[in-house]
Amino acid sequence: MPNTGKRLWPYTALGVLPLGLLLVVGALIPEWDIDPGKLLEEAREFILRLLVAIHPVVYFLAFALLPALGFPITFFYLTAAAVYGGTPAALPLAWLAIAINIAFGYWMASSLMNPVVRRLIRYRGYEIPKPDPDNHGAVVVVTRLSPLPFALQNWALGVARLPFGVYLAYSVPVQAAMGTGMILLGDSLLHGGVSLALLGLFLLALFFLFVRLARKHYGASTSKKRKDEG
Repeated sequence: MPNTGKRLWPYTALGVLPLGLLLVVGALIPEWDIDPGKLLEEAREFILRLLVAIHPVVYFLAFALLPALGFPITFFYLTAAAVYGGTPAALPLAWLAIAINIAFGYWMASSLMNPVVRRLIRYRGYEIPKPDPDNHGAVVVVTRLSPLPFALQNWALGVARLPFGVYLAYSVPVQAAMGTGMILLGDSLLHGGVSLALLGLFLLALFFLFVRLARKHYGASTSKKRKDEG
């Protein structure tokens, strides 16, 4: 049984440290006579200038390859609209990058890097999915809806050697649905606009509701199948 607490403590620290820093800064703001609104606006403009300076082709290649190697895909979701000049242009390019990334991750895990990836997954305390010949799609969806990091999802499904067509057909829509909500949210954060933020949050809420229902349905169907086999 993996030590979940030990595995999750870095993520807990990453969440607690910014909160503590925020509290300290919040306590010092009145003493420094700082306008938080102006400070946030200047920070947003600075981030936008940095993102606009990135060449779109370089950004696309990074989006298509780096998350398969472990780089957080959330960064690209939140910044895609700024680099490509808005959500309408960003969405199709993001979906294409997601598809390439998912295919690249599968190739990594199912070919030459299979032994390395297999050891890494087990070292992290996760289990490799067991393919169900009768329902490969369900295995893909449940893995995609799990709390596993994106790269580990790709690697785990690649190591399991599920049929590539099924893997891609189920993986891309699930990841694209979540990505769309986050791209809208990122666009609203960097360019302003409450409507985009609300739409992004609404899509994410629908996605996580789907996650909950899918897990419940898969858990019930798995339990029933085990009882029938028993």
